[in-house]
Amino acid sequence: MGPVTSNDPRIGFVFPTEFRDDANRLYLALRNGVGYFKGFAHTLQIPIEKDTVVPISGFSLASHRTLDAQSKVYTDAIFSFIGKGGTKPDVLLVLHPKTAPWQDRTPYYSSKAALLASGIISQDVTVELIRNETQFQWSVANIALALFVKLGGIPWVVSRRLSSPQVVLGIGQAHTYDAVKRHTSRRYAFTTCIRAEGPFEFNVISKPAENKAEYLAALRQTVASALDRVKQLKRPVEQIALHLPKRFGYEERLAIESALSSNSESSATHVEVLQVTHEEDFFLLDSASKTGLPARGTMVFLDRRSCMLYTEGREELQPWQNRAPTAIRARYFGNSNEQVLYDLLAQTFDLSQVNYRGFNATSSPVSIVYSSLVAKLLAHLPPDWQDKIEPHDRARLESRMWFL
Repeated sequence: MGPVTSNDPRIGFVFPTEFRDDANRLYLALRNGVGYFKGFAHTLQIPIEKDTVVPISGFSLASHRTLDAQSKVYTDAIFSFIGKGGTKPDVLLVLHPKTAPWQDRTPYYSSKAALLASGIISQDVTVELIRNETQFQWSVANIALALFVKLGGIPWVVSRRLSSPQVVLGIGQAHTYDAVKRHTSRRYAFTTCIRAEGPFEFNVISKPAENKAEYLAALRQTVASALDRVKQLKRPVEQIALHLPKRFGYEERLAIESALSSNSESSATHVEVLQVTHEEDFFLLDSASKTGLPARGTMVFLDRRSCMLYTEGREELQPWQNRAPTAIRARYFGNSNEQVLYDLLAQTFDLSQVNYRGFNATSSPVSIVYSSLVAKLLAHLPPDWQDKIEPHDRARLESRMWFL
């Protein structure tokens, strides 16, 4: 377990006055523990005491019935707090009512945008979760884990057979849809960089593009910027693996190849490209097993460059008993030898075991998981949120998992 960047982090709680008891319950659960979670200090070696907790309250939702109105009182409270100056909290917990995932103007997304624009990382918690005894006891540990990671901590890594320094760039795209005009209104390109052992390094996000040509140019520039950032890491990197999402087509791959070509002129780092996606159209049966389920780590080639890889299997029925075990399809776009391909698939499997989203998170490669979380948030945040970020705050956000 790696340490956080501060030995005495400040944690803020944003909540309306009617949620004060809920905020206090969450604070006590994080500090003292609840259920199987033994508390922040015991589990994560970080004390949470009153003198390091910052309340941001003094507002109410009672007279604000619409989501727009509720969103405004949250952001007003946050801006009022920031306007007073003083030391910013390292991370904020925002308590809000539960809303539908597809809604944009909600206290959650409005608070997230306001805080990101000010360089502050946040974690949302719904009041409905806190008031549900059973769910709350199981969720506190994951809330604590998210806080720990957002503070810069490294909860666990995998021990890899290969010792050469490697990183993986998860490349993704997000878009917003104009329901009135019935077309895609904005597109983003982004990358997330992860060490092959699991630790997160950085993320790079483009400005919003208004059309496809702008988006492809932004994708090329984003990948090029990420490759440049890799060169600046403290530990030199010998191999970079690019993981592309399912919806990337031929034009996106051309943009990425263009970025790789310009980078290869100034770097000797070996770069490989895989398309890594969840697979729902195939299911393997193992005739040697009584259940017919494949073992974790089972790999079957579909053709010379494409294979199925099971990151979960019959050894662990409990985590996925109400669904099919997670299967990944990896398609290779390179020309290296067979051993390199096997190493890339082993790397993909390893990254499925270091998902920091929860202690019981799905065993999917984090290059996919993190990219999907970034895409989800970008689709809801206002287009100008990046314009408001100060350069030093931007650098901090790029090195933290604000999207978790």
